[in-house]
Amino acid sequence: MRDISDISLRIAVLLRRRYRNALIRGWRSRKVRLVSRAVSNLRETNKPIPVYFLVSQPELWWSSSLVKLLKDGPDFRPVIVVFPDRESPRDLTVSEEMNYNFARTHGVEVIRPCLGGHQAKVRDVIEFGSIAFLQQPEMHLPRKWRMSVLGSKALLAYVPYGLKVSNVGDDHFNLPLHNAAWRIFAETTWHATNFTIHSHSRGKNVRSLGYPKFDGYGDDEPTGVVDQKVNRYPQRTVIIAPHWSVRDSYLGYSTFEKFHSFWCRLATDFPQICWIMKPHPRLEQQVVRTGVMTSQDINKYFEWWEKTRNTRLLLGPDYLTCFKQSAGMLTDSGSFIAEYLPTRAPLLLMESGNSVGYNEFGRMILETQYRATTEDGIYRFVEETVIRGDDPARSHRDELVTKFGWNNPTGASAAIYSHLKKEAGKHV
Repeated sequence: MRDISDISLRIAVLLRRRYRNALIRGWRSRKVRLVSRAVSNLRETNKPIPVYFLVSQPELWWSSSLVKLLKDGPDFRPVIVVFPDRESPRDLTVSEEMNYNFARTHGVEVIRPCLGGHQAKVRDVIEFGSIAFLQQPEMHLPRKWRMSVLGSKALLAYVPYGLKVSNVGDDHFNLPLHNAAWRIFAETTWHATNFTIHSHSRGKNVRSLGYPKFDGYGDDEPTGVVDQKVNRYPQRTVIIAPHWSVRDSYLGYSTFEKFHSFWCRLATDFPQICWIMKPHPRLEQQVVRTGVMTSQDINKYFEWWEKTRNTRLLLGPDYLTCFKQSAGMLTDSGSFIAEYLPTRAPLLLMESGNSVGYNEFGRMILETQYRATTEDGIYRFVEETVIRGDDPARSHRDELVTKFGWNNPTGASAAIYSHLKKEAGKHV
């Protein structure tokens, strides 16, 4: 049962958000007009338009294909702007350095506004008449980089970092950025429709051009060391992907506290399978913050997955190759139930019994997958579905993949690139 104080606080937050979003509508129309004129002026002088990608969590990165397209063409100049991850338990300086090392692998200009503890202002970094992709609706950037300041210099754009399946309409479709952005590139037509239902802007700034992460399903390039271990277990790789919401009274998906020791036993009991631990980026912080584990304990736990012969720890954004090579997934997560669907492999949802549930899109997908609430149920899924291949829901997944157009899921980044070329700088 949810705490009444938590629910009251949530209602208060939603009411404040609705008032704030109403103000944002008027602010957005003025700012977008001004910045669009500046973008148009750049185009008329044949100058490339700067496109900034603000990054604080590389784990949420979706932009590689789009950055490459922007870099290779004459119309745009991509730039990655890195910030420390303020949600990470790591020291901010360490986090910023790690994010910089990630960004520079993409072969484009990288800017570090917070280098050495310094905080450069937006006006010193972002050119007037540019485009800025935010990584999350609420990125916890320095105050000098608040959305109202950034939006006065650049057209704000957003591509959801995950496929939204949770049963929380306003949080997915009506946050301030959803109403202030010049463009929201929705994952599917279903999500675009829900922006029209839930957002104060009624989805007028939303376009559905595909999901860029799925471009990776058409890419056969390996993701490095993961494959060296996985390749020893052909067709017998299983991913365990725990959600971050340990002891969380709002989402409540996590089964980590209940099953984390059992997952290790599972890997020991099935040595013929390669087990990949793919934790949510916020899991480490949450288990420490809630007292479920100490920082040393969670590090030892992850170390076990890294060093055991038939297991692997997978961090970072490059996981689609691992998805494609796997025979199944165990998860209590949200977005992964949708992101895993194009593999057509079976997935087991480990249910906490206390979650906020799933929206219509998520429920549609889960009808083609499997569920368990006990260790015995998980064991049966591994033995019967993964090992013996007893998968009666497979044909239903095939139908759903075809329905969503994910049977050949490529080209979203190219579609967004074409949209930027056509629409950026148009007077509104």
